[in-house]
Amino acid sequence: QQQQQQQQQQESVMQSARGSAVAGNALYEGNKWDEFYASTARSVQFFRERRYLLKEFPILADEAHTQHVCELGCGSGASLMPIMRSRPVRVTATDISPTSLMQLRTLAETLEGSMPGTTQRLTTFVADSADPAARPQFQGLQADVALIMFTLSAVPPSGQAHMLANAYASLRPGGFLCIRDHGLYDMVQLRIPPEQWAGPNMYKRGDGTLAYFFSVEDMRAKSEAAQFHVVDCEYVTVYNTNRKTGVQLRRVFVHAVLQKLC
Repeated sequence: QQQQQQQQQQESVMQSARGSAVAGNALYEGNKWDEFYASTARSVQFFRERRYLLKEFPILADEAHTQHVCELGCGSGASLMPIMRSRPVRVTATDISPTSLMQLRTLAETLEGSMPGTTQRLTTFVADSADPAARPQFQGLQADVALIMFTLSAVPPSGQAHMLANAYASLRPGGFLCIRDHGLYDMVQLRIPPEQWAGPNMYKRGDGTLAYFFSVEDMRAKSEAAQFHVVDCEYVTVYNTNRKTGVQLRRVFVHAVLQKLC
């Protein structure tokens, strides 16, 4: 019976995708992301869990404030799984890829032994967060905290504005939006071949997905245009050392905390 319910959930997700995000609203070739997640059974392990988020964004660990977390462009759960592991919390997860949502649900089921009710606290739906037509899906969610983790950079600037507006719609008054994304002059940007250039600070990878690199000024301006109050917006620089070569790699990210005041 449980297997039948899972199968029905998967069919429902796929039907929703055909009717909305993947079929009609793929403003940034979102089908490329579904192809990525479906390309290998190991795609769940491609993105390691972002356990640092609870430290970098203390609001996520604030039980008094945060009882409902919503993530736009959640992928297979690299950001949400550490949060769900930390304590019982209501989670709403959305992505343009139905495959990634099924992978997230599979991972959530592994927590049932230690944290019963995890899957009941998890709601997922397929949506193109960069599509203004998806706004009704986000309105009324009343999330305490929304997340956009390395997803804003996957859409062109016009789509970024719509994604921020959808995040705003998903929050209750006083709620926060936490963003971590690629920063200007990150090592990855400096290594991208010129032929992949698609616009100012924007590149199109060989697999068809987009990569955009933000300055803090750019992120602040777009956030304020979406009516957010900017609590924090800064660069975070991380140095990784290749163990084999000893070469130090400089990673640059933009870290932002925004608030919906009313």
